[in-house]
Amino acid sequence: MKSTKELEQLAYDQEKRILFTKKNGRFVPASDPWAYNGLTPGFWLIWVRPGQTTIRHTVWPDCIATEAALMAVREELEKGLLKDSQLTPVVQKMSVKHMKAWTRYCKVAALEGCTTLNRKSIHDIVDSAIHLLRKRLENNFKEGT
Repeated sequence: MKSTKELEQLAYDQEKRILFTKKNGRFVPASDPWAYNGLTPGFWLIWVRPGQTTIRHTVWPDCIATEAALMAVREELEKGLLKDSQLTPVVQKMSVKHMKAWTRYCKVAALEGCTTLNRKSIHDIVDSAIHLLRKRLENNFKEGT
């Protein structure tokens, strides 16, 4: 646990970084979103982690649990969706006869490499996102969080 002097120094260091603007003859924090005067009216969801604080605005009270779960899994979900929506070359086994015909077609059409690309259907992408969310929920229930 930090001593009182260390906590005072930490608060002073954070206070030095705050920029103020003058409104109606008063100085109001302009760059400190954690100051109560700097927050706009509404419901806020705040997630504090070591070295990072994330604030989500306009969270309706009946959706707090859903918003918090989505916030927690957002990065994993983005990586998964990006991976699933990438284009991949179509690989098909061809006989020697078909391969010669394909090579001639590429020369006639003046296509280099002549590769066709494919991507998963939107249904497969959504299914993988739902699978990722379910996996995360199962892990949270096992951990008791």
